[in-house]
Amino acid sequence: MRDEINLQTSKILAGCHELAAMLKNSPEFAAYQKAKEAVGKNESSLELLTSFRALQMRAQVAHLGQQENPALEKELDDMYFTLSMYPEINDFLNAEYRFSKLVGEMQKVFASELGVEQAAIELSHLN
Repeated sequence: MRDEINLQTSKILAGCHELAAMLKNSPEFAAYQKAKEAVGKNESSLELLTSFRALQMRAQVAHLGQQENPALEKELDDMYFTLSMYPEINDFLNAEYRFSKLVGEMQKVFASELGVEQAAIELSHLN
């Protein structure tokens, strides 16, 4: 029985490695990597992006704590607008979004195929 479980686990992990290789060879990942490298070569762009990420994190924490902070949201929107004026940062954010969207779609497929999306909905109603 244990050998069956180990064999099945090995097959699942091999499939994961295959899927990861497919994802790594996707146009979305290639664009993300290229844009990431471009931003990484420009120190001022990297600093702006780091500041933006810190601001995003503050906004997410506030949102999770259900603390409305319109000033923080406006600051985040303004900074995003400013960053969109920098072509390499804009390219990076767009590539990151497209890659994240692909990964999100993969998660939806897994949840649907495994039937766990319904379980998540049911659990959310228990609170």
